[in-house]
Amino acid sequence: MTPQDLTVDLLIVGGGVNGAGIARDRPAARRRWQHLPPELVARLARSYGTRMERILAGAGSLAALGERFGAAFTLAEVEYMRRHEWAATAADILWRRSKLGLVVPAADAARLERYLLGALPRTAGRLG
Repeated sequence: MTPQDLTVDLLIVGGGVNGAGIARDRPAARRRWQHLPPELVARLARSYGTRMERILAGAGSLAALGERFGAAFTLAEVEYMRRHEWAATAADILWRRSKLGLVVPAADAARLERYLLGALPRTAGRLG
């Protein structure tokens, strides 16, 4: 048995869609969220697999996803990263958890950082 044999049938987190790989299900995702820009739906499918549902849940329009930080990057995705991936800074979101820093304009990255600074919970003392 080779290492490939051990993992060939395993899905990456969020990667399984109805027993198929997310690449096969992208057309279904585009149909389901046809009211959203196709490039946004395709990127979220690629990046999050089935977990894109957590980002797009209840989004009846692009505006429902909140403020935009670049063309196809919204507050809903930022909040997903904060809640489920513990992202805390713009650099963390734009460079470590994604490579959106390559396409998000500097002014939008600065706006994202300001948002995150205001969104972080305030604590009276230090942890640890």
